[in-house]
Amino acid sequence: MLEAQIVLNAATSTWDHLLAGRVLEPPLVGHASIEAGDLARPRLENYPMHRVLTGPPIVGQVLREAFAMSGAIVTAIPENYGGHSVLLTVIE
Repeated sequence: MLEAQIVLNAATSTWDHLLAGRVLEPPLVGHASIEAGDLARPRLENYPMHRVLTGPPIVGQVLREAFAMSGAIVTAIPENYGGHSVLLTVIE
């Protein structure tokens, strides 16, 4: 959710609709993920990509969320998830 929110800039109500009844306990509470994504977005939108944003800790958290929710990762940087068995949706 965190990385998806950085890129998608979705409204909280959109996330509430998408996750309704599907997530019992996300690793990072839904609205906190949305807020964190909003805070991180400027770092992704400005070139060059910031290493801290795409570094191992954030990639690990995104992977953990995807595994915990049996979900897909929506990303503009698919290379971050190479070697992991996870569904990816790549956006440009």
